[in-house]
Amino acid sequence: MHLCIPWQIRTLLPNSKFAREYFAVFTTVFFTWLVGANEVRVSELNGRRERNVVHIKKCRFLEETNCVGMCINLCKMPSQTFIKDSLGMPVNMVPNFDDMSCEMIFGQDPPATTEDPAFKQPCYKLSVLEHKLNHTDIKMVWSWSNKSSNHRMTITA
Repeated sequence: MHLCIPWQIRTLLPNSKFAREYFAVFTTVFFTWLVGANEVRVSELNGRRERNVVHIKKCRFLEETNCVGMCINLCKMPSQTFIKDSLGMPVNMVPNFDDMSCEMIFGQDPPATTEDPAFKQPCYKLSVLEHKLNHTDIKMVWSWSNKSSNHRMTITA
């Protein structure tokens, strides 16, 4: 029985303005517990304005993991694939690593991974540390040792 549900959703809600807006509202109602506070926003798609974007104000997943790789590989890519392949709705998830927000744009195909800005983002933890260090007089130097698997970090003032 449960295998019929994605087929029924694809059949009853083909990609249309109504379906894109329905997916956006459904997401805000049923996934707040997972991703955090969110709201439906208006965008322009094919020259028409529609409420097909879910803006996640501060993604709970990204905030808890503090990891670009986990965001991309455990949330963004699997969600885009599942929603498109199982439910028939293309969605582009656009994380903002500066403020930890994210937008889910229903009806928009995601860019190829080679063109996706999320894949060009450096490690979030190192970026935050580097940002903090750049705003102080502290300098960080990485030392790599080929003789052992240990890595050393030296912090000087």
